[in-house]
Amino acid sequence: MKKGVVIINTARGGLIETDALFDAIRDGHVGGAGLDVLEEEGFLAEEIEL
Repeated sequence: MKKGVVIINTARGGLIETDALFDAIRDGHVGGAGLDVLEEEGFLAEEIEL
């Protein structure tokens, strides 16, 4: 992939390894991500900042 690419996933959450995606965003390899689904979805007792 080109550096700064934007990842969009509206399919299944398991298609993207969330930890690897966060690392790639932090390192600047991925410019951003739009995720409609996550690997594991469920109720969060408190909000978390991504």
